[in-house]
Formats: sequence, structure tokens, C-alpha cells
Amino acid sequence: MIARVLLGVLLTSVCAFAQRSSTGFGIILGDPTGLTLKHWVTRDQAIAASVGGSYFGSPRIGVDYMWHFNAFRSSIVSLYGDGGIALGFGKGVRWWGDRGYKYYDRNETRIGVRGMFGVNVLPRGVPLEIFLELGPLVAIAPGFGSSVDVALGIRFYP
Repeated sequence: MIARVLLGVLLTSVCAFAQRSSTGFGIILGDPTGLTLKHWVTRDQAIAASVGGSYFGSPRIGVDYMWHFNAFRSSIVSLYGDGGIALGFGKGVRWWGDRGYKYYDRNETRIGVRGMFGVNVLPRGVPLEIFLELGPLVAIAPGFGSSVDVALGIRFYP
């Protein structure tokens, strides 16, 4: 189902004559899984947000500030690093804590910080961004714990 949606968005975008804007929206799969929004502040810096489900909480809200750099000397592929925060709500959360892998059965709000590293692809003539990212998420309240976020996503720029 998700693969069909991604294929539909890709084919629709290739056929559309949309102009690339500075704000894109799309879906993100992995951890977190949900919706994503990205706004380019400058040519190499952006703010990204996500809302969805995660081991850290469902729903989970995250905001990151991103720095892009052209390590490949390409106008299509670039790398980025970012730092941000994540808020997890609800129960049934699993993460690696100071006493091992934990399962929470009570409702609580969790706060964490994360640092991501990723690669993004901005194909020419197509208003899309495809990205893959991974990095640590460190829970700071309540209690300390850490895990790794890994996600694949696609954003459309109307």
C-alpha cells in the first residue's frame, strides 16, 4: 500500500509542471513513521518537522535544524547533519535505557534530543526530495535512555 502511494506521488510529480518552492511535505517511513514538512531557510539550511508514530511515543513530534553540505560536488545529491528535539506521548514505548530495553505501560510525555546524518536527492526537473537519515536519539526526561532513529522519506515541493 505504501509503495503504491510513493509510486503514485512520483509519477504524478514527474508529469506535473510544478515549480519548486521552499516548503515541501511528504511521508517518512522508519522511526518515526508519519508525515514530514521541510522549509528551506537558506540555500544550505532548513527546518524539518515530523509527526507520527515511533518507539519513543505515539504520537511523536520532532523538529530539527538542518545544515546541508555538498560533499559530492553535485547539484542533485547532498549530505546533511541536523540537531533537534523529539516529544513522545502515550504508552507502549520501547527504548534502550540505563537498565536495558524497557516497555512503558503508562502514559507519559518523553523529551529527547537527536543528532542526525543523512543524504538527500533532489532530482532535476522533478519537485521531489528523497532522503535517508540515521542518528542517535537520547531521551532526557523522564529518565535517560538512547536509541537510533533510521528513516527513509520523500517530500513533494508544489
